[in-house]
Amino acid sequence: MALNGKWPKGVSGNPDGRPRKTPPHDIRQKWNMPIPKDYLGRTYGQALVDKQFARALKGDIKAAEFLASYGFGKPTQAVTLDANVNLTREQQVAKIEHLLEVLPVLPETNELTNERVN
Repeated sequence: MALNGKWPKGVSGNPDGRPRKTPPHDIRQKWNMPIPKDYLGRTYGQALVDKQFARALKGDIKAAEFLASYGFGKPTQAVTLDANVNLTREQQVAKIEHLLEVLPVLPETNELTNERVN
């Protein structure tokens, strides 16, 4: 209980926390429920998957990606990291100077108009 409008130390004013808007178990139950008067006898989940397939077959790339990523999982991507944490300062400076020599020089442009500056 609050004393003088303040809660004592270690006592929560909201012990159950913020209520969830839609508990996941409600979604799972609805997913498996049959749709009333559906002539194919589908569940809500089956109808949603059928809708995504229909969209994908009409050329909707997002629907196709959604089905592929949830049906088969997203492909793993290899990541190469070259942080150069073991290089000395002199080696880092030499590498930067080498990159500056190798990289092409871009023409200078006006930042406001994006036009070349002579």
